Amino acid sequence: MLSPHVKVDDKAFRRQMGHCVKQIPYATSKAVNDTAWDSRKALARGLSSVFTTRTKWLDKGSAEEGGLRVEKATKKTLWAEVGSRDPFMRTQAVGGERLHKGQMQAVPLVGKGRPRATSRSLTRPSRWPGALLRKSGGKTFIGDPFKSGKQGVWARFAPTRKRKGWLRLLYNLENKIEIKARWPIKQTVTAVVAARWPVNAIAAIKHAIDTAR
Repeated sequence: MLSPHVKVDDKAFRRQMGHCVKQIPYATSKAVNDTAWDSRKALARGLSSVFTTRTKWLDKGSAEEGGLRVEKATKKTLWAEVGSRDPFMRTQAVGGERLHKGQMQAVPLVGKGRPRATSRSLTRPSRWPGALLRKSGGKTFIGDPFKSGKQGVWARFAPTRKRKGWLRLLYNLENKIEIKARWPIKQTVTAVVAARWPVNAIAAIKHAIDTAR
C-alpha cells in the first residue's frame, strides 16, 4: 500500500501517563489510529480537487481491491498506515511513466460527439474503441489520416448539403503516458499529524486513565 512515513515523538505522551504505565500501549495505539483516520478523511476530501473523480472507487474501494485504506495500529505494533492500495496511485504521488506493453492505450477525447461529453463523464462500453469499430460499418477506423505520426481512432462522416465529408478524432493511441506527480499524500498526512496528534494524544491519555483498572 502506498503510504507516507510520518514519525511522532511520544516522550511527552509517556510522561503524561504517570502511574498508568500498563495503559501506554493502548493509549498510544488509540491516538495513532485516530490520527490515521483523520488523515484518511483529509485525503478523501482532497481527491476531487486533484482528480476528476467519475466514481467513488478512489475513496471507497474494497479492502481487497483498492481505495483509501487504513492499516490500524495495535498494542503490539504501535504504527498505522494510511494510503492507497491501488498501484496506479503511486505514480500519481511521485510521477513517472505508465507503459502499455503489447498494445496501445486508447485515450478518449472530450467534447460534443466524442467518447466523453465532459471531463467528468464516464466512457460507456458502447463508446469504447472496440464497440465503435465493430458497429460502425467501416465508418470508424484506426489510422493516421493526416500523417501526424500518431495513431488514433477516427470517425468518418459522409458529406451533407451544407458540409463536405469530414473526420473526427475520438481516441489518441499511446504506448506510454507521462504522469506528473500531483497527489500530495505526504504533505496532507504530515499536516494532519502535526495538527491532530496532540489533540488525539490528550484524548487517548484521558480515556486510558479513566478506563484503567
